Amino acid sequence: MCSDGRRHFIRTWFWKSSRGVVPPRRALELATAAPLDCAARVNGQVSGVPAPESAFPVSTRTGFRPTRPGPQRLVRLGVVLDTRNPPERVRMIARMCELAGIDAVWVRQGLARPAETGEDAWNALLLAAHETRRTRLGAMLDVATLASGRFQGLLSAALNAEMADRLEVTVCGGPYDASARVEAARRLLDAGAQAPIVGVEVRSAADRHAAARLADDVLLPVNIGPGQDLSTSVAALMDACVAAGRALSSLGVAVQVPVSVGRTPTEAQARTAHEPMFAGDGHPAVCGIFGTLEMCQDRVIELAHTGVTDLRCVLPNSPDVHDVIAQLTAMVIGSIDVLQPGAPRSRAPAAPSEWGGRPRFPSS
Repeated sequence: MCSDGRRHFIRTWFWKSSRGVVPPRRALELATAAPLDCAARVNGQVSGVPAPESAFPVSTRTGFRPTRPGPQRLVRLGVVLDTRNPPERVRMIARMCELAGIDAVWVRQGLARPAETGEDAWNALLLAAHETRRTRLGAMLDVATLASGRFQGLLSAALNAEMADRLEVTVCGGPYDASARVEAARRLLDAGAQAPIVGVEVRSAADRHAAARLADDVLLPVNIGPGQDLSTSVAALMDACVAAGRALSSLGVAVQVPVSVGRTPTEAQARTAHEPMFAGDGHPAVCGIFGTLEMCQDRVIELAHTGVTDLRCVLPNSPDVHDVIAQLTAMVIGSIDVLQPGAPRSRAPAAPSEWGGRPRFPSS
């Protein structure tokens, strides 16, 4: 016989499945599982007592997995793979990122024009998965792709393969489909015990409140509009978390920025000039990270103190991209407890006396 609590749990899950929130087969599997397992998978609880029925339609979560930087890192560092490249170059750059210590590689649907794209975004991520073992794998996909049957099949295959414990998905889209992004996030969260880390791109107040209830991470725009900046978005996000009864520290904050770093500003500009995606307002000096290593680290320090925990870098598709990747890892080293925005740099140490040499100002 079923207990009252178990009967309530089964009835609630079939109510969800009838509205498309959970596939019927998935609902049946969870309903026939052990009561403790069922409650833990749905609400992250450790008790076998089911949640009130009103808690299920809103998909409020516990047990979030926010993105956080590693020890002695200002932010977690990611690189957005360029899908205009042929498969061999995608693989090569993914290997470079792993060897250089990049934390994550990403793909973004729609970053390049369809006519220029050589690889489908998801296929590019699968190529990176085969070339890496430690690096996290992230996909920024639109709502239409996430809702397609093809993606659901690809996701199931990925979760059962080598991507299972490394996959992250950010739900993206235009400013008018906030509710569709919420539903897509719900479907990802219902993928099972190995559900990917889920992020939501924030473009409106509705997105903020949905992210506060559902998401592990949020993707914020760097350029918002006149009179606004990134700190304004983070403050609004904090208000949404307070309204949802959630601490902002349990939510990862990501930004996607164009980056061009060089040994001199001229070298950084030369790399930018040959990249069509960096034209106009897409120039890294306008909306991203640009200049020498020291200039770029100053910008990363500012972002980290604003509240950013995850940096997703769009790099120039130049022949010497390996040099850019090597300098990326250096610009995120440090701690926000030590490095402050605008603080003067420490004085260079004097040369050892044993070095000898002529004095700088010889006496007459």
